[in-house]
Amino acid sequence: MNTKIHYEGDKVWLEGIEGWSSSEKASSVHAALEAIMKALEEDISYDYLVGISSLAFRMQIGELCPSSPHPACGYKCIERALQVIPWKFKGYGIEQNKIENPIEIYEIIVQSIDKGIPVTTGEEDDGLIIGYQKDNKGFICFHPWHHNGKKPFVVSSLAEICWGISIITERKTEKIDHRILVIDSLKQAVRMAKKKKVKNYHVGFKAWEQYIKSLKKLNKNRQTIKDDDILGNAWIYECLIQYRDVAANYLILIEDHFDEMVKKHLRSASVLYSQISQDVLKYDNGLKEITGDYNSLKESVTWTKETYQDQIKRLENALPLEVQAINEIEKALSSI
Repeated sequence: MNTKIHYEGDKVWLEGIEGWSSSEKASSVHAALEAIMKALEEDISYDYLVGISSLAFRMQIGELCPSSPHPACGYKCIERALQVIPWKFKGYGIEQNKIENPIEIYEIIVQSIDKGIPVTTGEEDDGLIIGYQKDNKGFICFHPWHHNGKKPFVVSSLAEICWGISIITERKTEKIDHRILVIDSLKQAVRMAKKKKVKNYHVGFKAWEQYIKSLKKLNKNRQTIKDDDILGNAWIYECLIQYRDVAANYLILIEDHFDEMVKKHLRSASVLYSQISQDVLKYDNGLKEITGDYNSLKESVTWTKETYQDQIKRLENALPLEVQAINEIEKALSSI
């Protein structure tokens, strides 16, 4: 184990666990899984989990709703991340402001922490339980919304922070075929790009077009801009940059599964995704330069026509590169 159990008074917590901020790892679902894998000394990175689940390749938008980039919304991108992990999970639901069996849940968490394994909490964003207070008096947690994800905090009730928890139960006995899962992740990347719509979300190339259309509409009718639009736009744009960064890294991580012809196309796609994230979409002074500060919406935010137009232009320039990247992935798949 990479964790060490620390005791201090009525508090018990795990040392060796690190939290994360949303600006570092936008998908809290995969970041929480990575943290648990690190605790269990498994060499499974965040980039690998986001890539193999195909979230790295997804573009999705439901108006400007900040739920758009979440892996559990719309075209789901979680299943293979769980399949590639060599451990089984068990989930326990928690109703808002109500826990049917609080003592049972408390004991389940205590048992996991006493084994050196943190527990995931699930809500809009996932977090971790890394410790507890004796006699069911509270839990010590990390969450990307609290203290930028870097400082643990205590809650007296799980209903304050999550809709459910997941714990590691046992190691899987079946062999995991990474190559098959990797190929499936590439196939899903292509399917999503061409899908157009899932439930209330536009997906793939259509989502890029819809995103640009939404921004143009707001730029034309600026009196209709709401704080939710600023929040949604900023988060969707940040996730798009982060996910394409991960896509570039993931395609290099998986290339050893294939021969040189396939590698050639994967490397080409990787270069294109890197261009999208680093050269076309990313701003030197950070996202505040274009999207406003979505962490301080109560403060004055200047979102001018010029910044709108600049963002739209960047998205328009990135879309042809996205199309090329998917074409390279299709060529890779046809060569396997």
